[in-house]
Amino acid sequence: MSVPSPPALFDGAEINDPASVTKIRFADSNDGWAYPPALWGTHDGGVHWRQVFLPSQSSPVIVNDVEAARGMVSAAFRDYDGVTRVDTSATTIDAWHESPLVMMGGAGPVPQATIVLSQGGGWIVQVDRTVLDGARLMRTGWSAWQPPCETGGGGLYLAASTATSLAAVCTDGQWANFPTRVVVSFSSNAGATFSTARRQPAMEIAGGAASPRPGNVVIWTLDTRGNVVLVATFNGGASWVNVFGTTTEQGVTDLGFTSASQGVAVLGNDAGTSGELLMTFDAGHSWAARPFRQG
Repeated sequence: MSVPSPPALFDGAEINDPASVTKIRFADSNDGWAYPPALWGTHDGGVHWRQVFLPSQSSPVIVNDVEAARGMVSAAFRDYDGVTRVDTSATTIDAWHESPLVMMGGAGPVPQATIVLSQGGGWIVQVDRTVLDGARLMRTGWSAWQPPCETGGGGLYLAASTATSLAAVCTDGQWANFPTRVVVSFSSNAGATFSTARRQPAMEIAGGAASPRPGNVVIWTLDTRGNVVLVATFNGGASWVNVFGTTTEQGVTDLGFTSASQGVAVLGNDAGTSGELLMTFDAGHSWAARPFRQG
């Protein structure tokens, strides 16, 4: 039996080119990682970077996501056979350990695994147009976990504010034969069960979500003119309010909270041009734009 050749996406020169990097995650002022497609690490605040080869990889891989918390970093990556794996290391040194977790790809074009970490809790959701599967961080490491929205015919964004408090933002019907709508549910037991919010936001498709506190979630979407709108609930889905809107066609390349009160959203466009940095200091109730400037 012959071994299949890697598809063009896994061309070694392209994958290993640091110029292809589009995302950066730092655990502290010294330790950080840059990706995709390959993984690069620094332990001196970005003065020096070197490529990281993960123990689970036996061929070129595409790194989907990297997140760090409480002195540990996890990287989710996909090999050319479409299998997604997760490796973990201490943040201060490249001492990566292989996880036995294996997540299979689906029939869609590009499986994408996303890691969510919060105060000792951890979850992974793999989406390939629709929700495929998931994993949860247990005391013994990453274990298979059934995420919500698997039968919704669309994607899922998971947001966590504590080790047990989650918000699941599903786009139902996006790839199915029923009307598209966003459905939000909450969990208070680390994802063992979810309860659907009493009211739902008035949007068809969600682009991302973040949660600063239990029962609170901020979602970004596009209005009918293609402009970014941030919609939030601060009472577990009893009511929803628009907390920010743009007047130019952009998207959100990153949305998250660094504390229970401070959060950021990075606006950009399809051409990759940097736009504005939005910041909130009141748990998402109000947002102010801070343009990127050089010098």
